[in-house]
Amino acid sequence: YRTRCMQVRAEQGYRCFFCGGLKAMECDHLKRRSAGLDHRRENLRAMCVEHHRRRHAEPKWDPRPHPRIVELMAMVGLRWAGGNVGWEKI
Repeated sequence: YRTRCMQVRAEQGYRCFFCGGLKAMECDHLKRRSAGLDHRRENLRAMCVEHHRRRHAEPKWDPRPHPRIVELMAMVGLRWAGGNVGWEKI
């Protein structure tokens, strides 16, 4: 899991999924592990501590990714397919 999170942070240019800021980052599961999903790349995104806390406090809050994140992820062959799907391989 830790290795995968380091990969996610690097692919996103160490930027928050939502604000694009260069801050302390945490990994977030798009669909909760309790729902039976694993640590697949498509189910993870990195975000700053502030937005990760907000995400858990307000589960329905799920804005689109920052434009810079979309660009960076396209470079590694992934595109954003929405909060219900997560990342898809191009």
